[in-house]
Amino acid sequence: MSEDLCREGKLSTEQIFSRVLQNINSTLESIGKNIEQFYLSDLSVPSDKTDDCCKDMEDERNIRYFFIDGPGGTRKTFLYRAILATIRTHNLIALATTTSRVTASLLLNGRTAHSRFKIPIDVESKICCNFSKQSSLAKPLKLTALIIWDEASMARRQSIKALDELLKDVMDNNLLFGGKVVVFGGDFHQVLPIVPKSTINECINAMLVMSYIWHSLEKIKLTENMRAKHDPAFSNFLLFIGNGIEQQIAPKTIRIPKVMLLPYNKNIDPLQELITFAFSDFNDYNEDPLSLMNRAILTPKNDNVDHINEILIEEFPGDEHIYNSIDETIDKSQQSQYKDFFNSLSAPELPPHKLLLKENCPILMLRNINPSKGLCNGTRLNCRKFGKHVILAQIAVGDRKIDMVFLA
Repeated sequence: MSEDLCREGKLSTEQIFSRVLQNINSTLESIGKNIEQFYLSDLSVPSDKTDDCCKDMEDERNIRYFFIDGPGGTRKTFLYRAILATIRTHNLIALATTTSRVTASLLLNGRTAHSRFKIPIDVESKICCNFSKQSSLAKPLKLTALIIWDEASMARRQSIKALDELLKDVMDNNLLFGGKVVVFGGDFHQVLPIVPKSTINECINAMLVMSYIWHSLEKIKLTENMRAKHDPAFSNFLLFIGNGIEQQIAPKTIRIPKVMLLPYNKNIDPLQELITFAFSDFNDYNEDPLSLMNRAILTPKNDNVDHINEILIEEFPGDEHIYNSIDETIDKSQQSQYKDFFNSLSAPELPPHKLLLKENCPILMLRNINPSKGLCNGTRLNCRKFGKHVILAQIAVGDRKIDMVFLA
């Protein structure tokens, strides 16, 4: 073999020696042996580029903790669904969890991390998940091959630490997350962890990036906005704001591009002009109600929400169906005295006293009724039929899209 290499005439004695050892070692490895097993202690097999590549691949296989960092519209949810489908087609268990219930409805069998891992809602400096490794809830965790936690950027680091300690306890080892493959995801441009009555520094301190876990995560960035692929100017504008590099005209004040503004006309009611722009023809949406889900008017105050909804429901085609709330006092003798007062209340998490609905109009769920069926806080539905005390509605988003449900 060495004579064949000598005939090439381009290799030094050391290079020939190395190539011979590599070829011998490769032949031995093909039959499950290794050159080191033959006590050739003075000989070492030098590594070539192929060996280095194999080592890099082995290192990559040992990476078990990831963070998918991507702004809104980069199709993180699509990526999660693809990963979950791949794992589950191999008859392995993959758990889909999120910080918010709305996001959980977009993933198959998705649940909030607080629900799945029994993490307390009231986060303190030190918390733990409310079940032990002997419980029935721990068995699926032991068999789980993958855990996905979306919107982790909104979760407080204490909650993620609680998951780490839970998995260490369940798997009975000291590896990070018990050695499980864990994929976090989120966008730090969006909502950060909510810390009541806190300063900016306290909110930042509650983030995942301030946790000891952050440095162990392999960061993967998604950069192309697929949702606004045909409107790169809008996509870049959002990124500039999120990155803090958009030009400011005053401290903490930016100028919105004119193409995103409706010109003011003193002869037209501005609110009515906005409604006409957002919902040009309700008759079209009546024929295809699901297309209405891509349009919305945002306003910061609940009073404005109620006022705009009243205008929209009046313009929506069809007959009105009125549902009134029934409020009762504990002391029946005070019912007549407080009845009008109760009816005037409009709590943020409750529908108004007088609820006006029409066929095919959109509604939003405010409570977690049955998350496994897609009925949770934030689920969007379309009204189909109305009974005296029951509404037949169709789910408009998520994996349960087009499913019919009864709401009482």
